[in-house]
Amino acid sequence: MSGDVKTESPHELLRVMIMCPESGEPVPTGVRLDPASPETSDRSERTFVCPHCFHVHTWTMDDAWIEAGAC
Repeated sequence: MSGDVKTESPHELLRVMIMCPESGEPVPTGVRLDPASPETSDRSERTFVCPHCFHVHTWTMDDAWIEAGAC
């Protein structure tokens, strides 16, 4: 068996958020990241339909932040 097998992380996956340019409200993008993993290096453009204004938003990780976890 290979040593490269990934195991499930015990960390909660946190939501990647952006600001809706129409409503000014924070919006979850549908992307979740493990806060212990440096997976934020992907700077490609992504799109989703905003639940606040119902428009399609295009965003990159440069526009986003990771939601704060439970304290």
